[in-house]
Amino acid sequence: MVTIRTYPVDIEAQLDRARLEAEGIPAVVVGVGVVLEGGMSGVKLKVSEEHAEKAIEILRQEPTESEDENERPSE
Repeated sequence: MVTIRTYPVDIEAQLDRARLEAEGIPAVVVGVGVVLEGGMSGVKLKVSEEHAEKAIEILRQEPTESEDENERPSE
């Protein structure tokens, strides 16, 4: 597993993990703690080496409108 991005808090990493998994790329978030969330080194998003390049490409893209709609509460 390789770290493709580091975040200051868990929620941002979890959102990107969900984006990657929606694209078929397994990902894990490490460095989460109850008291020291992120600690000194931050929360890391990791994928296998074989998926790293594609995962970085996906995260560089803006979320699509359909992804945005899935996150909005229904009216």
